[in-house]
Amino acid sequence: MTTTAMRVHAAVASIRSNSWRRSFGLLFILTAVSFLSGTAAWAQEGTVVGKVLDAETGSPLAYTNVSIVGTTRGAIAREDGSFVLAGVPVGSYEVQASFMGYTSGKVPVEVQDKRTATIEIKLQPTTVGKTDEVVITGERPLVDVEQGATIRSVTADDIKELVVRPTLDSVVEQQAGVTRDRDKIHVRGGRSDETLYVVDGVKMRDLLSGESSGGSTVSARSVAEVNIITGGFDAQYGDAMSGIVDAKLKEGDEVYHGFLGYTTDQFTDDWDVDLTEFQLSGPVPLVSQMLKPLGGKGAGKVTFFASVSADLSNGHLPTVDTTGGSLISSYQDRLFGNQFTYKNFFYPRGSNEWRGLFKSAWKASAHHKFSISLMKSMQFSEGFNDTDIAQINRNVNNYPWAWSRRLNNYYTVTTDRNSFSFAWNQTLKESLVHELSVTRFFTARHQDVRGQLWTEYSTLTDGDYYDSVGNIDPNPYFLDVGQPSAYRDRYIRTWALDSKWTHFWKTHEMRWGLHSQYEDVQYMSLDASTVDPDLLPLGREFDLFHVYPNTGALYFNDKINFEGLVASVGLRYDYWFPGEQVDTLYERQDRPTITAAAAQEYYDNTNSLFGYRYKGYLSPRIQVSHPISENSHLYFNYGHFTQRPAYFYVYAKSSSQSSEDFPNIGNPNLDPEISVQYELGVGHQFTDDKAIKVSVYNKDIYDYPTSIKLENANLFLYRNLDYARARGIEFELKKKRTDFTSWGATYTFSVAKGKASDPNGLRLVQESGGDARETALEEEYMWWNRPHEFKAYANLSVVDGDEGPSILGVRLPDDLRINTYLLVRSGRAYTPEDKQGRPTGLGYSKNGPFDSTLNMTITKGLEVAGRRLELSIQGWNLLNHRNATVIDPSTGERWKPGEGQLSIDPRDNPDNLELTDEALIEVTGDEIRVSSQDPRLAGLTPGTPEYREVFDQIYEENLASTARSIRASIQGTINRYSDPSMIAAPRHVRVGIGMEW
Repeated sequence: MTTTAMRVHAAVASIRSNSWRRSFGLLFILTAVSFLSGTAAWAQEGTVVGKVLDAETGSPLAYTNVSIVGTTRGAIAREDGSFVLAGVPVGSYEVQASFMGYTSGKVPVEVQDKRTATIEIKLQPTTVGKTDEVVITGERPLVDVEQGATIRSVTADDIKELVVRPTLDSVVEQQAGVTRDRDKIHVRGGRSDETLYVVDGVKMRDLLSGESSGGSTVSARSVAEVNIITGGFDAQYGDAMSGIVDAKLKEGDEVYHGFLGYTTDQFTDDWDVDLTEFQLSGPVPLVSQMLKPLGGKGAGKVTFFASVSADLSNGHLPTVDTTGGSLISSYQDRLFGNQFTYKNFFYPRGSNEWRGLFKSAWKASAHHKFSISLMKSMQFSEGFNDTDIAQINRNVNNYPWAWSRRLNNYYTVTTDRNSFSFAWNQTLKESLVHELSVTRFFTARHQDVRGQLWTEYSTLTDGDYYDSVGNIDPNPYFLDVGQPSAYRDRYIRTWALDSKWTHFWKTHEMRWGLHSQYEDVQYMSLDASTVDPDLLPLGREFDLFHVYPNTGALYFNDKINFEGLVASVGLRYDYWFPGEQVDTLYERQDRPTITAAAAQEYYDNTNSLFGYRYKGYLSPRIQVSHPISENSHLYFNYGHFTQRPAYFYVYAKSSSQSSEDFPNIGNPNLDPEISVQYELGVGHQFTDDKAIKVSVYNKDIYDYPTSIKLENANLFLYRNLDYARARGIEFELKKKRTDFTSWGATYTFSVAKGKASDPNGLRLVQESGGDARETALEEEYMWWNRPHEFKAYANLSVVDGDEGPSILGVRLPDDLRINTYLLVRSGRAYTPEDKQGRPTGLGYSKNGPFDSTLNMTITKGLEVAGRRLELSIQGWNLLNHRNATVIDPSTGERWKPGEGQLSIDPRDNPDNLELTDEALIEVTGDEIRVSSQDPRLAGLTPGTPEYREVFDQIYEENLASTARSIRASIQGTINRYSDPSMIAAPRHVRVGIGMEW
């Protein structure tokens, strides 16, 4: 058996046996073994290592483009000028190096089997004024044969070729293995809070909910590059179990550039979309002059990049703006220590997003670079796509259709996100690089009604307003009076210090570092309908806590280039101090859930440092890539990943006691969630422009928090009891741009199952009238489970000045881009039931009708007064396929009155509105009664004509009243299921204009 086959055999032996993996994983692995075993037998390869130096000074030239002439194999020189080209087939080659400001150089090299050839390339500086402009373009190979993880890198140029909405999350959701469900991002079957966005080193996570918000905070046009890691991220990344989105923001250069764009649907649709974006970048001469004495050899100018954008829209659903009202935000922001509120200018529509960014960088010398970035995002909306962490059921359609006629009395939700980042990159010596960064992240969310305090809410309900006899609600289902009762306010502030080191030694690339983070978390929530200003000023149902946890990590990772094998081995240690408040809770033991036994369990599960309790976890990571040839490789990764639970599950009601029925109590002794994952994949580049990748993955997740009802107590406590498993296979076929076109397609088959999709599953059972003590023994599918997902894109691009292709005899003009994107996937998951509502299968084991969407953007550039003018038209859901967002579990289709579960009760059938009162009563089976105690019958003798006449009159009145009540019930059903949010948005077209300079 060859070495390759032995490695794959070991991987197979480590995989747990189950039927799904036999049918897919083993078939794939055995096919790969049969192919690779034969290939490995004849493949003869060597390695080329070397350095690129300045021919005059001997200084290393970092980031030089190095390639083997006549092949697609290449590399970028490290900070010390060194490079490694592994897996090079035996033969004679020329290695070429090119760097801006230097003439390119070539060096011949002879590659021998299982040997390492060492070379040195010296480049001559060009003489100013004697050479033409040199433009060097570097491209990643479609298949990186040294990569042992699933990483998809998207550059700013790639983003231009995508049909995207304004923000980064639109780029992320188009990648294989990524699913968007209820406006949340799920990576490879994981929960939405298991993906971490890192933007210029800032970890952008709402610690209370666990959700990472960087995707909606950052403008896609401001991103220089984003790496989307969905499998096998190494030890430098932590506190995430499903995916990492690592984005780098653009920097300015020594030439001024700008962009001003405006997109609207005023001429095409009625969503009231106004999207404006302004960007400017370039040098900062005054600051550059001031800092010049502090710079060293090779110092550059101080540069900046700035971006401001506004995304205002009403969308396709009724909003407060389209119904004649307006938002009112009472959120208090600060600027230079002064408090202020935002006025109507910032929220003219139902959804209003403002984003600002400023970044400055300075290369102080050839060995030092400093950068600083500031970001700010404000969102004012009604929270239609938002689910609060305190919401018990989060698998719901959050559009408030019942309030749609009075949205002026609904919530205003204000979300503030801002960040700061300072980074210092330094090359301490040729083989040692250090990066020091200080970051700050702040996010806040405020929710109230019309800017009011909870004591000012109107808590009158329709039930109070309409009496049950003779005063029938004229708008059944819709709410005609009062205001919703929730008042919520929270914020999270973090400061972090990161120190990252990289050392190159022989064939090793070693990385180690530390991360330390201080956290300030405050949460407040109450129900205004339970407030008594004198006795219960915060109401009967409230929560309020303020905590100061501390977290951090240490990690080490070593990437080793063996002959014919690239291995990366890492170890990460994460620690978590829950905070002094938690330590005090267990010392006092004065809470219902903090008993002596619970305190002892806490002390057993934690360690002590300087008198403070903490928890720590080790996570090993392994990645292996075996280059089969210069264009193909087999890779495998295995790792343990941990993530702290959402802080709401830890600290809820830790410092407050409300008298609500069955409250959810946080558990300060929760352990981090743990995921054990492995992946096996193969990549092959057929030609210079086409490649295929296939991977199989498995994720086992343990210690999910879930709320359980305590014995002899009417409360729920979060415990680490749930688990889940996600498995899948991904196919990706890609063609990069040649001859005007580029395209790609991905297909994913995945299954995600577990004990529960949400930590509040048992609480939901209790609120639905069940017994939360009866724990389900069977696993269920996750509510975001969509087994089949196909994505494809196709682009046609004609560069400015090129002669375009001819289509049907018509030659396309230059400076033209046509970008299309297609998504086809399984419909929304649901639990099958019969018409009486009894489950007939596992939870979420069925999927509704397939979802599909086709989007397209056409962009044409024109030169006007020496500037590039850009005209565009964007179409979303061009086929106008109305995907169902809510499913009737008995039919598997969208809800329709009179069908499925709405066909059993006559009060749900709209056809019955046409019946006479008598026929309607007969259909519903209602019994019309006349009370013998009715005062109108007093003094009348039964059986007499006078008695009969009054009796019949009362009977007819009661019949008519009952019929009106039944008709109101039917109309209420019609109104409820006419909710336009039960189907996805229709076709939508926008036009745009922009100018670049």
